[in-house]
Amino acid sequence: SGLSVIRTLSKRLGVPFVVDFRDPFTLCPIRSAKKSNWVKKVEKRLESKVIQEAAAIVFTADETLKLYQDSYALYADKMHLIHNSFDYDFLNSSAELDQNNELFRETNRFSAIIDASENRDQTSISEESSKSEPFKLLFLGKFRSSSPIEPLIKSFLVIKKNHSKFFSNIRLYYIGSLEDQVLKELENLGLNKHFLSLPPIPYDKVPDFIENFDGLISLLNPVRNMVIPSKFWDYLPATPPIISIGTNLEMKEILTNTQRGYQFESFQTDAIAQKLYELQVQRQLFTLKSRTSKEHLNRILRFSAEHKTRELSDLFLSVIKN
Repeated sequence: SGLSVIRTLSKRLGVPFVVDFRDPFTLCPIRSAKKSNWVKKVEKRLESKVIQEAAAIVFTADETLKLYQDSYALYADKMHLIHNSFDYDFLNSSAELDQNNELFRETNRFSAIIDASENRDQTSISEESSKSEPFKLLFLGKFRSSSPIEPLIKSFLVIKKNHSKFFSNIRLYYIGSLEDQVLKELENLGLNKHFLSLPPIPYDKVPDFIENFDGLISLLNPVRNMVIPSKFWDYLPATPPIISIGTNLEMKEILTNTQRGYQFESFQTDAIAQKLYELQVQRQLFTLKSRTSKEHLNRILRFSAEHKTRELSDLFLSVIKN
């Protein structure tokens, strides 16, 4: 309906319009699977008209861009890739907080939740391992079909088998709640004390909050490769290394080029477990200020809000001039 409105306004006002296809329309199998055939036909007709009439079309993932360029080859030249981003100015201002600042206190409140959860299960940890520092992972989202928990469960079982001491210290924090069936599975496998729930974290608290962790988890079901998870951009300028589980080649390329982390497919549970163990042993966390070469830092900054806003502004200017 929004696309119909913008087409009408554009015609009446004589003003060109730019379409944002950050969420794929008819070519997304998840969006179209449960729709009736007549609805699909109506939407396909609307999408075709919008692509034909738009001055430019913007995508936020390379796979989606290529899919639409292949399907609408005649209009491929006016399709553009502009990724989502992180706000580097916001991160800088957040890093300069003092202890009297409300944000600092609020961030510490969420950190206290982590500390409390660690203290609750100390009785289940051996005296020797309790002296070790916990290895804390964060999945900044809810487990669902688009971000399945199964690869992590299997990876934790590998750690439990191969590195028992490390297993006793590893914790994974996630947002929200799990289905009863999953909770029962975790309990039966002896993993329930290793998967710990957190309340939703306000967005302006995220940059400081994620610095409490030793690793950041990204999960993406291959059927969702047309979209890069928003949490990936939250992770990118942070300190802890990223463990991406999925098959999105663009995410893998970004991680490689920026040296921000590693990507594995969901079946590579042995490799995931080994990498987590290595990170725990080395404890060599990625640091933007002291350990990042200028080249890699510049590659990260290409995904800043300032840089991406400039790309979008340039596109708007080209549309206006033409």
